[in-house]
Amino acid sequence: MDYRFDASQSLGNLAANKQRKELAKTNIALFMSEKALLERQIIFQVQQNWHAWAYHTEQIRLLQQQRDLYQNIVEKAALQLNAGEINRLDKILVDNQLILLSKTLTNAELENQQALSNLRQTAFLNQDYILPENAFRELTLPGVTGSASSLTAPFLQQSEVAKAETILQQKQLSPEWSFGYFNQSIRPDFALQG
Repeated sequence: MDYRFDASQSLGNLAANKQRKELAKTNIALFMSEKALLERQIIFQVQQNWHAWAYHTEQIRLLQQQRDLYQNIVEKAALQLNAGEINRLDKILVDNQLILLSKTLTNAELENQQALSNLRQTAFLNQDYILPENAFRELTLPGVTGSASSLTAPFLQQSEVAKAETILQQKQLSPEWSFGYFNQSIRPDFALQG
């Protein structure tokens, strides 16, 4: 009798190939979800920087109006000081308020330039692009449409990809065993009578 046992590991594992295809599909879905999430984040950042720039622009306009009013008050205070209606202390207080307002306006202009620089950088605008400054319009805030699961979907898909990769690695590392029994003998197992 010849008993033959063999164990072999094939190079092409059908289950592993199927798992590779599923892993590739899951990776594609994951990357598409991450792309959509990144697009939403970029849109949010651009809108946030636009709102900051628009806020500083409007703040500058209001501070300029206040400065013009304080300049009129300073001129009137000088006339009132000459007329003797107010004392020198009141005139100095009004002058100090104008100086303080001018410093605040200078700081607001610097913040506006920084906000404009941030907006141009976030929106990939060149330096020659001029943003409209004539209107302070509100943009709609980017809200979460649907449920919060749309934001966590890429992370759930990432965990699915990790699980699929783990299963694929396990299938690639485990051998495929096949056992066989072959009985070869000259004597038959049963007796022939003739």
